Amino acid sequence: MSKTINNNLQIEYEEKGSKFLCFAFPFDNEKDISDKIKQIGEQHSKAKHVLYVFRTSSGKEGACEDREPITSCHRALAILKAKNIEDVLVVMVRYFGGTLLGASHLDKLYFSLIFKLLDDSNLEEKKQYYFFEGKIKNIFLKKLEKAVLDEGGFILDKEFEGPYVKVKFKSLKEESEAYKLLI
Repeated sequence: MSKTINNNLQIEYEEKGSKFLCFAFPFDNEKDISDKIKQIGEQHSKAKHVLYVFRTSSGKEGACEDREPITSCHRALAILKAKNIEDVLVVMVRYFGGTLLGASHLDKLYFSLIFKLLDDSNLEEKKQYYFFEGKIKNIFLKKLEKAVLDEGGFILDKEFEGPYVKVKFKSLKEESEAYKLLI
């Protein structure tokens, strides 16, 4: 069974003036990947390097060392595959401190940061969600929201249209009681 993370994770490390930030994010759709990489890049625009590695449950994967003379992101991708970790994006930010650390040392450093972050204690078995969508009268929306939460799911989107609401949600139950509330 595949594994993932359910919360955002972050660690920081400093060495010889360089500051390293390592983030891990769970995601539900592939658009979130590029949006999050762009967001981190903008938040840390003064950083010298922004590296990343990701793997989706649909088989899409990627890694970028952002001009660093290393291969740790691509090696990390191989470990994600071997450990069957899916729907996780890891982004690493480096603020250069003025001292060269050496490619071999940098490679080990980035690799160790990724795996401290994705330690087995931070991983959980990935849950199988089922996606549903439909309409419901506004007056029954709270009942639907409660039913979805009771099934271990959550509302993905709501669009109000007069006396009705178009709803998209996911549930852990294939035979969703919440889905039966939709018209």
